[in-house]
Amino acid sequence: MACGGKGGGASAPPPPPPAPSNLSYPNILATVNGAVSAAPSVTGTVTSYALVSPSPALPGGLLFDSSTGAITGAMTSAQAPALYTLQASNAGGTASTTFYLGANPAGGPAIAAFAAAQPTVAAGVATTLFWSQTGAVSLSIDQGVGDVSGATWARVRPAATTTYVLTASDGEGLQSWSLATVQVSGPVTYARTLAKTSLLDVALNATSLMGSNKIFLTGGYSTKTWIYDIPSGQASAGPATAVSHQEGASVTLPDGLNLLVLGGVDSSLGSVTATVERVTLGPDGNFTVRAMTPLLRARANFSATLLPDGRILVAGGQTAGTTATAAIEIYDPQGNAGQGSTTPLAATLPQPSLAHRAVYSGGKVYLIGGNSGLNTLVTQVQIVDPVAGTAVPGAAMATLAMSFGLAELGNGKYLVAGGQTIVSGSGAVTPNAYVFDPAGNGGSGSFTPAGGLNVARQSFELTRLADGTILAAGGALSSSTGGSVIGSLEIFDPSANGGAGAFTLLSATMAAARETNPAMMPDGRVLLPGGYRPGINSSIAEIFS
Repeated sequence: MACGGKGGGASAPPPPPPAPSNLSYPNILATVNGAVSAAPSVTGTVTSYALVSPSPALPGGLLFDSSTGAITGAMTSAQAPALYTLQASNAGGTASTTFYLGANPAGGPAIAAFAAAQPTVAAGVATTLFWSQTGAVSLSIDQGVGDVSGATWARVRPAATTTYVLTASDGEGLQSWSLATVQVSGPVTYARTLAKTSLLDVALNATSLMGSNKIFLTGGYSTKTWIYDIPSGQASAGPATAVSHQEGASVTLPDGLNLLVLGGVDSSLGSVTATVERVTLGPDGNFTVRAMTPLLRARANFSATLLPDGRILVAGGQTAGTTATAAIEIYDPQGNAGQGSTTPLAATLPQPSLAHRAVYSGGKVYLIGGNSGLNTLVTQVQIVDPVAGTAVPGAAMATLAMSFGLAELGNGKYLVAGGQTIVSGSGAVTPNAYVFDPAGNGGSGSFTPAGGLNVARQSFELTRLADGTILAAGGALSSSTGGSVIGSLEIFDPSANGGAGAFTLLSATMAAARETNPAMMPDGRVLLPGGYRPGINSSIAEIFS
């Protein structure tokens, strides 16, 4: 009789552990003979680490521990930052990551700071790299940025998390390096919808992103300021400015923590002001306002263009009533021990101009459109060279206009749309749109038709979105005080119409029609704050996403 029973074979081996994940390694930028100690961060069990590139694995003086992934020691010679690949393995699989490793020489140019104003952004959202250094005669940044000699900042729009390497050369063979990483949170997909957010009790003059999560709004028609906190979606009153800066200019400095508010009309006195004030976001998250050296000339409705070296070119504007100026000055926020200083440019604009727009390209500032103050629109682009100290006429305007929208397209060109085409009376408003190329016509600038707005509008802004399209929001149908404001939104797609571009009117409309000053947030959403409506100032704020 056979006996039954369970088999006595060997049991199945346990399944392998999950492969390591979330592996990361810090960038290492040491000094020659300076101590190095770094280790990975990882999720899961790791049985061994390996440096798989480049070869040889490490420069002299450094040791790699394959059991812990640690790198220790001291580099014995200078090395430009190189990209290394680390692998972490166990029986379940392998994870890999990359990091930079290099060493600066003793006695090379000193790079005191190199960072991003917004260190985390969504793909395609701009942030500013800024730096300070001594001892360098030339500077460059990799990742396609290129030569930045003489500059203190550069704008980038990374598509993925990117480490930028700043190389400083002293002209005698010594180089130093610094690293700045911009984390990209992911792509942005726009549903093209609006949602109300916290009310903003301020008549807006300008809207400025500061730091990583604050939007600062100046009062314009009053001395009030307002602060919008992006993570919470809540707004609160900020510190008052000394004067109102209606139709003045606001320029965010490269570090993203300081803002200059310049000129405009002091509503309490009813006169144009030369006042300059600095708004600072402190490490405690609080804002302060302090007086700076004033402009040489009181002006409103002028342009203020941040130059690569951190100074600001101030051009044209309204000095009183309908009087326009051709005067140009260059304001240095760091001059006079940080109190600010300003220097007149010997040249003046070929035509006095107010309510124009300005862009910087190829070492020059291009002033587009505007009103000469004699009930006459400016007929040509005006080109200012801040180094040579010259101002000359450029290309003829395709459609004469003022108070139009302008936005960069990301290829060195700009979209110009809408605007007022008659100075006196209520003024006509155009739907026309053009691509402006500063390099066209041998550097005189050129205009190429780009379709037209579905709704003619003026006194509005164009905002470049993370996906490269352009948002047109609100504005006015007329320049008259009681003119109708607009609540509609449009999107310009540069790739449409065979590359000529085209506007699409959106179904979403603003809850309150108004002139508004949008602000791009680091996550790709756009704040459409308060704004002007005839007779009242709207407090409604909305988020476009």
